[in-house]
Amino acid sequence: MHTALLAVAPLVYKYRLEGRVWREILGGRAVVEECFAGGVGALVGAWIGAVPIPLGMFSLFSLILRIRIVFFEGVG
Repeated sequence: MHTALLAVAPLVYKYRLEGRVWREILGGRAVVEECFAGGVGALVGAWIGAVPIPLGMFSLFSLILRIRIVFFEGVG
């Protein structure tokens, strides 16, 4: 959410709250300039950077689960 706020803040500063401009921005039809490209880059970078996080956690979790099943299944 913080990245979304950082990406949108320059757009709000530049375009204010004009409905026509925001419809173009959200529809992907806005003119590509520094402000718009920076916002898109921030959001895309955040999503691309967040993809490996659950994948890494899942492999660690599955490793711990396998160790638990193999070594502690007969206990208790």
